[in-house]
Amino acid sequence: MKRICSCIFLLIIPAAPLLGQKVNDVNTPDLRPGAESKFTFEGDELVIFIPNDYNDSNALPVIFYYHGQGGKPDVGFFRYVTDSNGFIIIGMSYTYEPKPPASAARYANYLKTEMRRVGKLILYLQRDLGVKIDNNKLIVSGISKGGWFTSEAVEYRPQPWAGAIIIAAGRVRTTDYPGVKKLKDKLIYIGVGETDPNRKSGELANGFYRRYGAIVTFEIYEGLGHAPNPHSQILKQWLKDLAAK
Repeated sequence: MKRICSCIFLLIIPAAPLLGQKVNDVNTPDLRPGAESKFTFEGDELVIFIPNDYNDSNALPVIFYYHGQGGKPDVGFFRYVTDSNGFIIIGMSYTYEPKPPASAARYANYLKTEMRRVGKLILYLQRDLGVKIDNNKLIVSGISKGGWFTSEAVEYRPQPWAGAIIIAAGRVRTTDYPGVKKLKDKLIYIGVGETDPNRKSGELANGFYRRYGAIVTFEIYEGLGHAPNPHSQILKQWLKDLAAK
């Protein structure tokens, strides 16, 4: 099925931390409450936002956000949706991507590599920098290209994720990863514009994840095409509910 990718916001997945392995960065991010800063991790530039209500006493959920086609690491969309409170937000880059057409095995290896990188990133933030992260509330997310990636990531390895946010995208797989059997009770939000060419894919993803027992919130953005809705009260409430679990 044809998929449309545009230059908008995106998000994605952590893997299990690699214990005993220390990761060094080139520059250390600003970890003060309310600070948004760029930093380099394993040669890639990422962006991190520390929410206004962050303190050293409470571990917070983390949104890993992968940008859209032609974009760059960014946290602006989710800062707006969360009112800059309650969530650590990381604007992710992409590691190497297999050039199409890529075999299913090659793309699965790419996902494995990316999740390992996220696992090391979590370890770096927690152990080396002392960031208080709630490992039970990790969210993978993305818009457009990032949304397609998010669906692949949560299907390939559901376990690290408490939830997934898929916007302006859906799923295109014709075969299923073994991981889909572990989607039961996973929280998944899917949002697509009323006239988005990807709307049908989003609708199919809604049905697919429900069949595997995921708890899906599906929203159509009235009057919008291939674009996110930063004013969605449904997404805002979805995030609040996940944080409160």
